[in-house]
Amino acid sequence: MGDIIIKLGFNIGFANGQAMNIDIAANEHDYTFIGIDQEYITHTFKTTWPVTIKCNLSNKDMLKDSYFDDDGNPIENKYVRLDYLSINNFPLLPHNLYHVSKFKNQHETFWDTNDTAIITLTDVDPVSFLLSINNPLIINRDNETK
Repeated sequence: MGDIIIKLGFNIGFANGQAMNIDIAANEHDYTFIGIDQEYITHTFKTTWPVTIKCNLSNKDMLKDSYFDDDGNPIENKYVRLDYLSINNFPLLPHNLYHVSKFKNQHETFWDTNDTAIITLTDVDPVSFLLSINNPLIINRDNETK
């Protein structure tokens, strides 16, 4: 249909000084994050509507990359959490991220195993999509806030 700008924001968890790798594939777009060294990363790209974004996660050893205290609280854990998504500078509200993100066949934004998370953005057009999930149309003019 038409060109759109997608911006994704991810919170990153580390174990053994390393993070998971993320390969983002959407229509003609493909980008890989390897050797992430920041706790929060963003990625902005141009693609076409509608779009299914696949976030392929790797580099987690389930036996060595999750450490918990005696009460089961995480001490170190490799993970990726989808914290932000905007379509043409219209951000999704945090609770609406669950509507669009699936991980292991469940609506989830916390991804902590080697698997593929799928973000599905479909409808007649981006505005119709945002309205269909009851997301207000608040434009984010400050591209540096997330």
